[in-house]
Amino acid sequence: VAEVKNANISKTTLELLSQATRLNANVEAVLIGGDVAGLADVLAGHGAATVYVAADSSLAPYSTSPYTAALREAVEKSNPDQMWLSASELGRDLTPRIAARLGVGAITDVTAIDGDSLKRPAMASKVIQECAFTHDGLKIISVRAGAFEVSLGQACPANIVALATPEADLRAVVKEVLSESGEWIDLSDAQVVVSVGRGVKGPEGVELVRPLAAALGAGFGASPAVCDAGWMPHNTQIGQTG
Repeated sequence: VAEVKNANISKTTLELLSQATRLNANVEAVLIGGDVAGLADVLAGHGAATVYVAADSSLAPYSTSPYTAALREAVEKSNPDQMWLSASELGRDLTPRIAARLGVGAITDVTAIDGDSLKRPAMASKVIQECAFTHDGLKIISVRAGAFEVSLGQACPANIVALATPEADLRAVVKEVLSESGEWIDLSDAQVVVSVGRGVKGPEGVELVRPLAAALGAGFGASPAVCDAGWMPHNTQIGQTG
């Protein structure tokens, strides 16, 4: 399942395509959103033999129910063995919904895939669980960002299969999406992260450290205690303890 960030295919999506290709799988992708049809060639260039596309202005911004409906149609057309999603904010919302809608199991936050054998961190990453599905049929997997390397893509026209535009969800409508101002590096894409904790003692201390992250070209994160205090937004939180 492809994810689009800032009008581009996300790095995590390219990681999933690259790993699936390395496993010699028959790779297909699902692309859902507003003006996204032009990104199908990027997915094809990273290994997607077929790209199922639902592109309509009603699908931007992201809303759970229409995306679930489009994914369900793609599954009916493709009949895949596995469905991979990013363990991003979108993926964490969509994974349980599509699994419940299809009546299948899901394993989340995976960092290693070898056929039907999966590994995922647990207990604040202190242990690694080895997991496997106990059912036949479709298996849904969300993968942690950075789990796999991105292979070099190539120019390749996409084989596109159009999906119907899902009906609008009358129960919930996204009216507005507010984004943080300024230049931010997505923590899931960052190779280096500068993080602050309670030692900065307040918002002024946070601003003293921020230029270091900018100078290093690094992501800028914070401990839960800093986020809970309102000194940094919660989407910058790193770790599970203060």
